[in-house]
Amino acid sequence: MARALLLLLSLLAGGAPAMASAGDCARLQAAWLSPAPGQSPAAIHAGTANGALHTFDPRRLWRPPRNPDGVWVRLLPACGHWPQAPRVLVIRTPGLGAITLLPTQGPAVRDALEDSDRARWHAAGMVAFPLQVMPAAAQPLWLHFEPTRALSGTLTLHLLDAPAFQRTQLRWVAYVSAALAILVGMALTALCFAVLLRDSAYLLYAGYVGSYALLQALATGYLFQPLGWGWAAPDPVALGRVAGALSGVFSVLFAWRLLDLPRRLPRLAPLALLAAGLFLLIAVCSALPWPSLQRFGAVLQNPAVLFAGPLMLTLCLLALLRGSRYAGFFLVGWLPLVLLTVIASAQHFGALPALTRLDPATLGAAAFEALVLSAALADKTLAARREHARMTVLAETDALTAVFNRRSLLDRLQVLMAEADAARLPLALLFLDIDHFKALNDRHGHRVGDDALTAIAHTLRQILRNDDVVGRYGGEEFLVVLPGRDGVRAEAIAERLRTAIAARAIGGRTAAGGLTVSIGVAVLRDGDSASALIERADQAMYAAKAGGRNRIATGDTAV
Repeated sequence: MARALLLLLSLLAGGAPAMASAGDCARLQAAWLSPAPGQSPAAIHAGTANGALHTFDPRRLWRPPRNPDGVWVRLLPACGHWPQAPRVLVIRTPGLGAITLLPTQGPAVRDALEDSDRARWHAAGMVAFPLQVMPAAAQPLWLHFEPTRALSGTLTLHLLDAPAFQRTQLRWVAYVSAALAILVGMALTALCFAVLLRDSAYLLYAGYVGSYALLQALATGYLFQPLGWGWAAPDPVALGRVAGALSGVFSVLFAWRLLDLPRRLPRLAPLALLAAGLFLLIAVCSALPWPSLQRFGAVLQNPAVLFAGPLMLTLCLLALLRGSRYAGFFLVGWLPLVLLTVIASAQHFGALPALTRLDPATLGAAAFEALVLSAALADKTLAARREHARMTVLAETDALTAVFNRRSLLDRLQVLMAEADAARLPLALLFLDIDHFKALNDRHGHRVGDDALTAIAHTLRQILRNDDVVGRYGGEEFLVVLPGRDGVRAEAIAERLRTAIAARAIGGRTAAGGLTVSIGVAVLRDGDSASALIERADQAMYAAKAGGRNRIATGDTAV
């Protein structure tokens, strides 16, 4: 799975540079040596320097050994003679640190990923030296990898013609720009949601994705070329290590928060905090100005990644088995990135040197993860909204009849009365009471009584408009608010309701079994309060009962 993903992302990133080279004469033979202290570049170039040459395949990942005076690399053509000029010598994924080319003619040329000098030409995402004049057949090219505090990059070396180099550059810039744009966009979106929703999960996600985007912008050199931002150039090593460690802290805490690890995995959850603590220690050590602490942070970096990656994947899998919905999102989004990150860390120790396209693959996996985890947060937001809506419904509705409860009914009545008064529109109120409800309960049981209440509420909702408001006022009493209806139209609606309820079968029993309602009608008057309007409708309802029940009344007049 990881190799298939790696191949796909490598193709998206533009393919391997070696594929763009033409013929065996563009292939290189490489050997490195660690010079003795004090040996001059001239001695290196003349071949009189002391030190054993160690050959390596420049098309496979190679990490320059640490040496106080740096490492020299000798390059020769594989076919015995150099191809025709012009050519470009490309060092891919060199890591932070300067590299000097010692050509056969002319002065030495020095370049680095972190060099943002706009007065000079730089390649984007790699160190590249244009060669207008090629050496003679037997003459080598020499590269000097200067010592650096950073862990040296695992690099490859290629000799490209100008069109192939231009294609490689354009594809690299387009690919990295798209991936970083996704990361930054997701981080900013999550930050906005963190402010709006006041949810720490969004803030942790924004910190994770934002710090990882900074790490990738530094590691790929994108921050310096093509952006040309030199503010990070004074100490990109420390800044990159801090960004990487903070991305580890935020990612672990984000998983802790979103997956609810303390509740689902109470015994194993402290291991996640241990991983977060290791990353935090690395960040603190790397940010402080003391070299000994910075070296300690550098030593901890890769072991922390190798520990935290498998640990968090294991916790996600266990959380998924314990019923965590969001663990599935984590596994889908995080698995490719964690696997590639762990492999990249292992490559610093010489493992899997043939996987030369891991850096762009890792960046693509990070963008993919950001999209998947954003989907998880979106799902979390929708779930929270659904839960809020459900709780709102529960708070506003009567549990038995599913119409408004008394409190919500009175709130809606006051709002509609204020709107009617402001617009100078009529408003009517119906007060319904079930006739002989106590006798119905005593004779047939409370279950039939509950069925009667539910059936009446259903009938009311069927007949009334969406703008009308129905609520259970208490016991067997219902209120119906009719905005925009005057007394005549309200009486007609009340009669329709009374007739429909009388014909409704309840538990196999019709009106003959005793289910009827008395309805009082009241119309809003100037200066009415909600309690005054309800009181007049209530009095009208009692008038209907006094007139023989199963009828409506307005004021003192029965209908």
